[in-house]
Amino acid sequence: MITFRPLTTAEYDLHTATSTAQYANDLAANFRLPAGIAAAESAHITTQSRLQGPESNTETTWAILSADGRLLGCIGFREAPETGSAYITDFDILPEHRGKGHGTEALAGLEDYLRGKGISQIRLRVAANNLRAKALYETLGFFATGTNMAKDI
Repeated sequence: MITFRPLTTAEYDLHTATSTAQYANDLAANFRLPAGIAAAESAHITTQSRLQGPESNTETTWAILSADGRLLGCIGFREAPETGSAYITDFDILPEHRGKGHGTEALAGLEDYLRGKGISQIRLRVAANNLRAKALYETLGFFATGTNMAKDI
């Protein structure tokens, strides 16, 4: 069983560095950018989206924890109650914990939380080359909406 809690500042900073590198790889692969340009663009976009830090008023970022308290990854999302939707801005299971069902369990926990707040749809964007993530989302009922995905809940 997994649980959630807010990321600490140290975890947030570490995750930002890791996700910046991962996003640079996605940009290079999906947009066919040279590595240096992809890295610069990733750093710029990541910095702009994380200016408020882990205690943002517009975005929630949680640590995903195992039953024994080990950090498994994180998930970030923005709620839009006026549209009955939420948008997953960030979702990462640490490499050593992938393939063990933690991603499925984390998304189910997020669904339960959002459903309790009156949210009826979850949206996200997945990189075209991230076949593993796309397969997970589709298995869980998300459907393609252009380059973004959504799931009615």
